[in-house]
Amino acid sequence: MPYTNNRKDSPEHDDNEQVNDGWGPSQYNDEKGMKFSVIFVPLQPADPKRRKNVKPTTVTKIVYVHEDMAMKDMIVKVLDNIKRRDLLDTSWLYNCFELAGSDSLSFMYTVYHSQNKDISLNNEDDYTELCTQVQDARKQEVTLKLVEQKVPISLLQYIWLMMSLQFRS
Repeated sequence: MPYTNNRKDSPEHDDNEQVNDGWGPSQYNDEKGMKFSVIFVPLQPADPKRRKNVKPTTVTKIVYVHEDMAMKDMIVKVLDNIKRRDLLDTSWLYNCFELAGSDSLSFMYTVYHSQNKDISLNNEDDYTELCTQVQDARKQEVTLKLVEQKVPISLLQYIWLMMSLQFRS
């Protein structure tokens, strides 16, 4: 639940209202929240002149996420930060689909000084485990890697069909 300070006469009322996108002060990283180092690998253009072994371009950002933030809110915050909110429509993780086929994004994380590297983030339980591991770590930091995937047209049509059926009911 987002943080609200109902006491208008409180001196910190104006300051706390916008802290952590309305979630209030965090217990971690000077009240900013868990530190996510986001590495985004966009879909590479199909260029026949391009070398096959070229390193893909990446976008790297730092985002602070409150420990009480829901997975969907975290995904929106991360995608807004890298200016790719358009990927929400075809993200099965965001739309709560089972990740059995193609998805517009794959999510992997590595907790600071953890032995486990590139752990898949596939559902709410995985996100809860991520938050638990980050909060138990010496430093509340995690590297979140997002890799854009090519989405087949049939998947887009399926999502469009499901969304249109949802609006009809």
